[in-house]
Formats: sequence, C-alpha cells, structure tokens
Amino acid sequence: MKTKLTLFIIGLLTFNSFGQVTFGVSTGLNLNAAYIGYSFGRIQPYLGFQYLGASISYEETGKQYDINGNIQDYTNSIEYSVGLYMPTLGAKYYVIEKESLKGYLNGSFTMVIASGKFREDGEVNDDLSETFSASGLFGGELGFGVEYFFNDQFSLGGEFGLRMMRGKNIDSYDNDNVLVIDPSTGNMVPSQVTNTFKGTFAPTYSKIGLNFYF
Repeated sequence: MKTKLTLFIIGLLTFNSFGQVTFGVSTGLNLNAAYIGYSFGRIQPYLGFQYLGASISYEETGKQYDINGNIQDYTNSIEYSVGLYMPTLGAKYYVIEKESLKGYLNGSFTMVIASGKFREDGEVNDDLSETFSASGLFGGELGFGVEYFFNDQFSLGGEFGLRMMRGKNIDSYDNDNVLVIDPSTGNMVPSQVTNTFKGTFAPTYSKIGLNFYF
C-alpha cells in the first residue's frame, strides 16, 4: 500500500515528465543571485545563494605635541567590514504552458547570516561582532514570472513579486545607574536592561534571469 501511494505521489509531481537539472542566474532590482534546482514536471525546487560584502576605512594623519612639548607624527584609523551570506530555499510551480512560453509562481525563504568586524587603530572591537551574532535576519519572496524557451535547454525569464525582510536584535546589559536589591543576598546590584529591536521591510522586486536545463 505504501509503495503504491509513493508511486502515485511521484506521478502527480512529475506529470509524466522526466526530471531535469536546472541552473540560473538573475539580476534586476535586487541582489544578483544564482540557483541550482531540479524540475519534476511543473514543480521545480531549487537552492540559491547571494552575497553582499562591504568595507569602509578612514585614516587621519598629522602632527601633535607630546607631553614633553616635542612635535611627533600620529595616525588614527578606523576600519569596518560587513559580510552578508544569504542561502535560499525555494520552488517554482508552472501554471501556464503555451508553446514557447511558461508562466510560473515562485516562493522562497532566505536566511541571512551576518558577520562584521570593527578595528580602531589596529585594535579589534568585539561589539560589532556581538551585535551581528545576536541578530536574527531572514526574508522571503512571492512572485509571478514568465520564461521564454528558445530551445529545450535555454530560456530567458522575467519575474515580479513581493519581498519581505525581517530582522531582530536583542541586547542585554547591566545598568550601574539603577540599583536593585538581590533577594538572595540582600545586596544592591545593577539592574539588568534588555533592548529588543524588530523591523520589517516589504518592497516589491523585479528581475530578469537566464535559465539552463540539462
């Protein structure tokens, strides 16, 4: 019974079609991205990846007096670096097939893994790294697109949809300015403060992609 049910489900997914490995790249009003997937008839699950990196540096040089009244050279420098790694899990479902054109619905979920580093005069400040490690960033897309197939192995597509990005950061610290009584010891101790930041950003997006079928 289980074997028959499994075969029946596979038949629904494939619609009597053979599977294909797919690869695509896209650009547009979003980050450039690449994906690899596998087509089961009308359904095409895929894995994608995007990356965004940025760095900023500032340096100040000049001359100043030391404690002995002598003029000496000095240098102050600041360096920031941030990297966003964005793996994506998604699926396309082809709802329209007409000659060389195919229309599809696309849904995806993206996890954002952030890392950052801050240096001041060559010394690493761990505050930025701790901020990123305490942050939870993720996003998703829901869109509609059309592919034009030049042949069985290559298509050009366009897509429009809604993207949602959500972030959360929790920061806790001891506030020495406000003291409370510790019931277990009866001593005055700093109060603990927790700040929670949440944000949601939901713009529309558009992109053009090249798709290869093997």
